[in-house]
Amino acid sequence: MKMNGIDISSYQKELDLSKVPCEFVIIKATEGTSYINPYCHGHFSQGESLGKKLGAYHFASGEDVNTEAEFFVSHVKGYIGKAIFALDWEADAVNRGVSWAKQWLDRVYELTGVKPLIYMPNSVVNGYDWSSVANGDYGLWNAGYYAGYQTMGYNPDAPIIGGTGAWSGAAIYQYTSSGQLSGWSGNLDLNVFYGDAAAWDKYAGTEMKQRSEECVLKDSFGDDVRIYTEDTNDGYIYMQNKQTGLYLDVTNGDGSNGTLLQWYEKNETDAQKFKIVRKSHGETDYILFEPKTAPGKYLSVENNGKDGSGKNHLKVWEDLHNNQQKFWMKQAEDGTYLIYHVYSLFCIGVK
Repeated sequence: MKMNGIDISSYQKELDLSKVPCEFVIIKATEGTSYINPYCHGHFSQGESLGKKLGAYHFASGEDVNTEAEFFVSHVKGYIGKAIFALDWEADAVNRGVSWAKQWLDRVYELTGVKPLIYMPNSVVNGYDWSSVANGDYGLWNAGYYAGYQTMGYNPDAPIIGGTGAWSGAAIYQYTSSGQLSGWSGNLDLNVFYGDAAAWDKYAGTEMKQRSEECVLKDSFGDDVRIYTEDTNDGYIYMQNKQTGLYLDVTNGDGSNGTLLQWYEKNETDAQKFKIVRKSHGETDYILFEPKTAPGKYLSVENNGKDGSGKNHLKVWEDLHNNQQKFWMKQAEDGTYLIYHVYSLFCIGVK
């Protein structure tokens, strides 16, 4: 089984995916540490509404590797579980060597739970020792133009020139930049994916993200309690668990007393939006978390966190004016936050 698709950037800003035949589209999201494709989200949203398989890629500039990886992730967090991720490894960045590329891939995997592909021309595939990347289970998106720049339509049986080096095979093959498809007057990069829709979803980590985990207090300082915060642009924040990549969510969007919280795939609904309400008690500042689906109510801990198990569930409850709803929020060195329950000093995490 094979799938035909295209990759695009801002050069195709006016492309209408409803008019161009493709089973998948991979979209440039970022470059270096400052460039964001302003048309990425629009194309992604249209592709999602049309049922296309989706991908997003980062064009490496060879600056600080962790900064580039984190910049990319900060702009594709909403795509986690929905898209294949890829590092575009060409031009000047290639001079930084295999170790830079491997570190970028590792960092993105650490932050998202999704293993990216790496895109490179066939000359680069065969010009370096990529065994560490291949052995790390990062797939290859190979580029080699077997017919030069001759215009053509889709050819899912295009021969891979030069082989695949350290990899036993490619996941995706870009075989021309001179593709001609209906619905677009210019040239397009044409690609073949060597798999079906289910295989694509595995590369995207879709199966991993379509689940929920219990939200509890834990006596722990690992990734299971480290939380990334993300502005929603309407006065609220999302909270994403570092270990799972899942988001804090009011179960079923219900804000009635006793409603439990869970960690769930990002869906950008009000059930995942929380307002930080800052208060003070004597000389100690603390915060309450108000769910958007439950105005005037706050996150609350079962039994005031007193049973000593570190497994107390979080729920929604009306303002109790007591320690059950009070938290401290401390930023960690890795950019995450540790959110402590004031009474017990346990952190919000995954059971």
